[in-house]
Amino acid sequence: MKYTVIATDGTLTAHDRDLDLRAEVGPEGPARVRLATSVLACAWVNDDGHAQDYPRNVVGSCVLLALGAAGLPYAGPVVLTGWDPIREIHSLTDPGLIERIHRDVLVALGQAERPDGPPPNGRTLAWESDVREYAEWVGTAPAPTMQLVRVDGLR
Repeated sequence: MKYTVIATDGTLTAHDRDLDLRAEVGPEGPARVRLATSVLACAWVNDDGHAQDYPRNVVGSCVLLALGAAGLPYAGPVVLTGWDPIREIHSLTDPGLIERIHRDVLVALGQAERPDGPPPNGRTLAWESDVREYAEWVGTAPAPTMQLVRVDGLR
């Protein structure tokens, strides 16, 4: 199966082998991150990454947001696989898309040199500024929490 992993240091590696999600994201188990339906991919992160004090994945969080995920400070490695509602998880059909967005994010964050000419892949300088602002938030935001609220009359 083809899939990519964005490590907490921001590096992206492509794989073509059997996928063991627990081995990739951590022993606590994977949680699915929904992306825009047009992407035909899915992301997986550690279900308890924040509770286990996994490092924030700033680059991975920015890539996920660019792919239509909820804006959260994701922690631990990010795994991207192919996805569709019928076959569910499968081989990543367009790893180049993930690689291009990853490169765009690195350029925006000043971690890669900008190619000559305008921002890559039609991105604007305003987009790059938004990525930097979001990355700063990811690095400093409190860990997401869930609050249980009792509703009278419901059991």
